[in-house]
Amino acid sequence: MTLMNKGPSVPQIIKLLDWYATPEEYVLVLEQPTSCEDLRHFIIQNGILKESTARDVMRQVVTAAKICSERGVFHSDIKLENLLINPNTLQVKLIDFGCSRRLKKSSYSIFYGTEDYAPPEFFEHGRYHCNPATVYSLGVLMFAMLSGTYPERNLPQMFDEPWYTENISKECRDLISSCMERDPAKRIKMEKILLHDWFQVSILN
Repeated sequence: MTLMNKGPSVPQIIKLLDWYATPEEYVLVLEQPTSCEDLRHFIIQNGILKESTARDVMRQVVTAAKICSERGVFHSDIKLENLLINPNTLQVKLIDFGCSRRLKKSSYSIFYGTEDYAPPEFFEHGRYHCNPATVYSLGVLMFAMLSGTYPERNLPQMFDEPWYTENISKECRDLISSCMERDPAKRIKMEKILLHDWFQVSILN
């Protein structure tokens, strides 16, 4: 949290205002955004997101993920429950750095976070790298926002579902596929996500 708060304030990430150490625990004093709820609760109350709303949310989440990486932090648990959303403005904030670690160039062998968002290379090889794993979790997040469920690990089977092909634009399907590419070397790079055609649609409109 101290690393995340070095540098300019980031509206997409919860602010650490102060902290205290006791013999048994750390006490964090965080900002309290007004009129917010976690994204999972928001979807339960309002239904799955429209694609245009999901695009607005994802733009903020990807920005938060990029800044974490730039400041040397691997959040490791980007998910619906760790995103606060203001239902009136749709402003999003990334919270809960309890699973986070310092970013390193070498691989990780222990997974901290939520298994539904874990990258396939961890289950197959027992090792994974920060940014490709984060990108995979962003693909899971997109899928969950638009369907209300978590994706199967068998991508071809998942993408054959009628709701997926009928209700989601080609650009959106392509971005989810690119984020959830099984081979981390072929997965879309984090810095290229916001340049994807799916995000350019709203700019053109």
